[in-house]
Amino acid sequence: MKTLKTFFLGAASAVLAATTASAADLSAKKPAPVEYVRICNTYGGGFFYVPGSNTCLKVGGRVRAEVYLNEPLHAGHNAGNSTGFRSQAQIQFDARTATDYGTLRTFARLVLISRTGAGLSGSQQRLGTSTVATGADFANQAQTNVDFIAFIQFAGFTAGTTGSFFDFYTFDFNWQGTAGNGLLKIAGGTNVFAYTATLGGGFSATLSIEDPIIRRQLILNGRNNLVAAGNIPNTTRGSFYGGSQTPDIVGNVRWDQPWGSAQVSAALHEVTLSRVANAAGAYAGAGGNTLRGDNGLIDPQGAALSRDYGFAVQGGIKINLPFLAAGDLFALQASYGKGAVSYTDGGNQNGIGSATSGNLDPYNISSLVDGYAYADATGRARVSLSDSYTIFAGIRHYWVPTLRSSLFAGYTNVSYGRSAAPIVATTSGVAGLGPITRFEQWQVGTQLVWSPVKDLDIGAEVQYNHNANNNRGANYVGGALPAGVTRESDSVIGRLRMLRDF
Repeated sequence: MKTLKTFFLGAASAVLAATTASAADLSAKKPAPVEYVRICNTYGGGFFYVPGSNTCLKVGGRVRAEVYLNEPLHAGHNAGNSTGFRSQAQIQFDARTATDYGTLRTFARLVLISRTGAGLSGSQQRLGTSTVATGADFANQAQTNVDFIAFIQFAGFTAGTTGSFFDFYTFDFNWQGTAGNGLLKIAGGTNVFAYTATLGGGFSATLSIEDPIIRRQLILNGRNNLVAAGNIPNTTRGSFYGGSQTPDIVGNVRWDQPWGSAQVSAALHEVTLSRVANAAGAYAGAGGNTLRGDNGLIDPQGAALSRDYGFAVQGGIKINLPFLAAGDLFALQASYGKGAVSYTDGGNQNGIGSATSGNLDPYNISSLVDGYAYADATGRARVSLSDSYTIFAGIRHYWVPTLRSSLFAGYTNVSYGRSAAPIVATTSGVAGLGPITRFEQWQVGTQLVWSPVKDLDIGAEVQYNHNANNNRGANYVGGALPAGVTRESDSVIGRLRMLRDF
């Protein structure tokens, strides 16, 4: 019995020793712990740490769909279309990393847009920032755009494609382009290389070198000689921008406080006249004189004839109105430009169409004009820079947290320039612009948006435009206007939109 007991105790001891050894082996061979995604609260909601790094990343996007009615009260705008559709999809990435020099931020957004009918973007076509859709009809009434924003921010520097540092109000209250709003409303923004200094007390100052090509607008050259700004040269007649020698220089001083914000900004913009020609392709000034540039040489095709510099200044203020309701806001801004009209008048000139038609009238001429080409008494080619001044005001009110509305208004005045004689006589037998032409636009609109769930907007907007082309040329003084031409036009734009951010 004693022997049997000894046997069992020995066996138990052996089993226990083996089990302990196996457990030791298992603990030494267990897999490495999994690093789960961690929330990053440093930069607000939606950020998470990229596994294996100290970089916080936020991934988001947007889908937008809208239909609109543009009733221009005539058949000359948007190829006669009164309705249009637009759909838009975007995805974006926002990566931020804490460093000894402050936050390193990298942002990228890809935007895909499809639009048809009255939604045609003539300004983007002229600026070369719109890709026309495959299979578009002869009037390019269907467009597919690929736009993007991509920039890096580090130690006060901003480099890449983003909004201009000249801009202040950025369509907080309205969807449709509005007179007096100088924002260059292109989804891809503009190219910048800027430095922002934080001055304390809520003050900051920015100096920015920006892309001058995107800011180019029209140079006029006589009644039937309207040519797009550099990207779509007319090979038979007209005048247009030459090569870029100087980037746009933009600066601002901004003040941010709990009550709101204020900003003053300024921009310098080069206006370079390149080729000027009549319908036959000849380079001729007033009286048939051969045109010469600033250097006294006869214009070689594509060389700059005249170079000048325009500028723009702007001031704006935004005031929070929490005593009315949370989120309520009032905005006011005004600007003046000379030869830099895209900085002051970034609104959508509905009712006047694009400036590629042969008739100078409110239906076919845009107010976005940087200058007027002419020949001086010595036969030199010159550009008379346009003058523009604008004002915009708007207010937003939340009736309840899920329902808000806004009211906005804008005014634009653009003088195209003065000239003793146009460079090129027209081929239609009709006299040119004459000594002065001025465009005016008044706009007023309202918007109502319902947000039944977070990040979903369902809304409607109505806007009224009045356009006046106060031409004082030979055709318009002491006689009847040419057939089909009027000094004034009106349009009403209605828009329905559904938008979801995620």
